Amino acid sequence: MDDRKSTISSLKSRSHPKSVAKSRLAKKRAGTFLSVQENWKFFSIIVFGIVFVLGWKPLADMLDVFEKNIALRGYTLSKQIGFQVNDLIVEGRSLTPQKDILKAVNIRRGDSLFASDLADMKMRLEALSWVRTATIQRRWPFTIYVRLAEYKPIALWQQKTKFYLVDDQGHHFNIPKNNPFQSLPILTGEEAPKNAPHLFSVLRDFPRLIGRVTGAIYLGKRRWDLMLDNRLKLKLGEERIKQGLVQFIQLEEGRKISDKNIVAIDLRFEDKIYFQLAPEAAEVKLSSKQT
Repeated sequence: MDDRKSTISSLKSRSHPKSVAKSRLAKKRAGTFLSVQENWKFFSIIVFGIVFVLGWKPLADMLDVFEKNIALRGYTLSKQIGFQVNDLIVEGRSLTPQKDILKAVNIRRGDSLFASDLADMKMRLEALSWVRTATIQRRWPFTIYVRLAEYKPIALWQQKTKFYLVDDQGHHFNIPKNNPFQSLPILTGEEAPKNAPHLFSVLRDFPRLIGRVTGAIYLGKRRWDLMLDNRLKLKLGEERIKQGLVQFIQLEEGRKISDKNIVAIDLRFEDKIYFQLAPEAAEVKLSSKQT
């Protein structure tokens, strides 16, 4: 015990020279601090002089170059420590060509994971014809992840002489080149795209019928006329789309509309159904009645 105490006391006794050294170091640091202050004042005067003589823009350009140089060094350092792009993962792609995605992403294997501006990448991806929204993430340590939400066309919309594609969210957009959806039903009517998703969600409950729909007319901003097989028109009520389609299925199953001279069926009413004949067939029936 005594030996240990003596050791401690002897260490304490050697602290006097250190205290002297500390005081000298403190004075040295104080001098250094003063010199830094003086240098900072000198630097401020130089900056003020540059701004006064040349204006702010040259200084701002100098700072911008400095910032970009620092950023470039940062990207280089990130590559050196292993943050390089090795993988590009894209999910949600169905219609967008792969080459268009690679061009929009504009990144190569081995680039720094931090080198690309994700906001610019998102903007370029969302400018592609089929892309509605894009989400981009950096996933450590070497992956760029892209999630696409593409338009899902359900119909074509004719507006005067121009055609647009309509998706399942009610958006309409220009038809891309090499359009593979030329056989989609053609919609007409001012607000047809906005109301098309509801119509097609009802039609999906009638799988035997939806494939026969070749067109639809949105009338009076409130109701639809459906075209089947480019021949037969079904007039549907504003609140009776599903009920009208059920009535039509029942008529077909009962073989009550086998007459090909029928060109339209009015299904807007719960207790009445009206049939419209082709003009030539109507004339024949009218003449037969007169005789």
